[in-house]
Amino acid sequence: MEYPKILVGAPVCGHYEFCIDRYLDVLKNIDYPNYEVLLVDNTDNPAFFEKLKELVKDTKINVIRAGHEESSIKMKMIIGRNLLREKALKEGFDYFFNLDQDVIPPLDVLKRLVSHKLDIVTGIYHSDVVINGKVDAMPVVYDYFSEDEIKRMKMMSKDE
Repeated sequence: MEYPKILVGAPVCGHYEFCIDRYLDVLKNIDYPNYEVLLVDNTDNPAFFEKLKELVKDTKINVIRAGHEESSIKMKMIIGRNLLREKALKEGFDYFFNLDQDVIPPLDVLKRLVSHKLDIVTGIYHSDVVINGKVDAMPVVYDYFSEDEIKRMKMMSKDE
């Protein structure tokens, strides 16, 4: 069987350090023969980057530092993901799999995703939103806004 080349990565930061060991364990042990990992650190304090480099030493996980921006959307959604997108396009990857730092998937996640034989496979997750004083779970998806903002999360109403 031929396995498409997949870039696995995400912007990461010290705010989610509580789950970094489990996250890195998954990245090191994904059951798939043709993938690379790139993490883009955007923490304001370089100490997390240094810790991350130490944790991934002698593994196939690569980390780079993108610098910190005050705007969370600009920092995570634009700068970090554009760096990952650029690497995937320039280096001939067949797919890019964004795996956020606080998501711990099964080890066969890449095999499951490519088994669909589709150009794009995505998930929708729910976030609690207060509407008219009541908490309701609403789906959150990515939407296209402009060339400067490649993708951004958008809260969807039940009617969309």
